[in-house]
Amino acid sequence: PMLSQAFRVRCIGVGELLRGETRARRARGVEASHVMAAGVLLPDELVLQLLGERLGGGTDASRNGWLLDGFPRTTSQAEALVGGSWAELRPDAVVLVERPDELAREFALGRCCDSATGQTYHPVYAPAPAEICERLVWRVDDTSDALNRRLSDHKRSVEAIVGVFESAG
Repeated sequence: PMLSQAFRVRCIGVGELLRGETRARRARGVEASHVMAAGVLLPDELVLQLLGERLGGGTDASRNGWLLDGFPRTTSQAEALVGGSWAELRPDAVVLVERPDELAREFALGRCCDSATGQTYHPVYAPAPAEICERLVWRVDDTSDALNRRLSDHKRSVEAIVGVFESAG
């Protein structure tokens, strides 16, 4: 949120979009929830379709700009942004924020969501207001096993993803 607030753009997390689809009981959200619970990456086409809908014409993000949180996660997603079928979503800049695995674990394994709004909270880093505490739920995809898979996937793919953007200029 700090970067999106500093640049006054909309922060969009693919996971949050998918959890919204799940809360709305849409078919792709229900399908994605099973995959996310296992800590496995979702099909690129599903992720790109969801982003295209959120970032496309007339939305607050298309008018004011956006920051994507946790995207892209694969080289094919990065390639789609810079020159593929989703090139209209090409970013003006790419920022890679790195953090130690232990900090990622501490945050991910402690976060919870407001079941009514989907807003993410953490007892240390972003405490929830007292009046909503009874609505907080733990995320089903934030388990040690799922997190270890996500961290391993990230380490395996980040260099190639960065390379896609560097090559595109």
